[in-house]
Amino acid sequence: MDDLIREMLEPDRPAPGVVARRRRLTATTAIIGLAAVGVTSLTTNALFTSDDSSSQSGFTTGTVVIDAPGTSWAVTTPSPANAAPGDDFFIEVPVANEGTLELRYAVELAATADTPSSSLLDFLSYELYVPAPAATAVTCTAAGTAALTPLTSGALNVSDPIKAVGDKATGPDTGDRVLGVGGDETLCLKVLFDIDADDTVQGHDASFNLDFFSEQTANNS
Repeated sequence: MDDLIREMLEPDRPAPGVVARRRRLTATTAIIGLAAVGVTSLTTNALFTSDDSSSQSGFTTGTVVIDAPGTSWAVTTPSPANAAPGDDFFIEVPVANEGTLELRYAVELAATADTPSSSLLDFLSYELYVPAPAATAVTCTAAGTAALTPLTSGALNVSDPIKAVGDKATGPDTGDRVLGVGGDETLCLKVLFDIDADDTVQGHDASFNLDFFSEQTANNS
């Protein structure tokens, strides 16, 4: 009985070698566990990656550039600076496409009497032509336009700008003119001074203004 109580209070201790082996086994297991954690972490952080981008240059928007460099009196006889009732006068208006896209254009015409309260515009009218080009002859003349039908014509004593060519609204309109890249043409504006003009307009002046409106034709139908 005494021996049984002694065994319960003082159980047999393993031999020293057995204790050492258990400690080594426990330590080895812990080391392997930590190593596994380390290997997992290393593998996750060491993935090789590569980033790249692809680009393409050379995209440049086209241009719509209409140029009407200036007008000139096509003939000097009779002189526009000494106009008499019944005279007709011709103004050349060169137009060119200096952009990189085909364009269509419209023109608005406005006339102004430079003398305050003048009635000069009541005696002025216009006709607008596109004469065929000629290498050796001036076509913006009475002879050059005699056989042509004017694009438009009418009185100049109006308050709103006249739609002399087409319509400036976006999209193709009746009367719009089309010019290819590098294309050009010359409009011919004929100004008619009414034979019935009276003495009240002697010494009065008038100015004519042409506004051009152009737009691309591509994808614009």
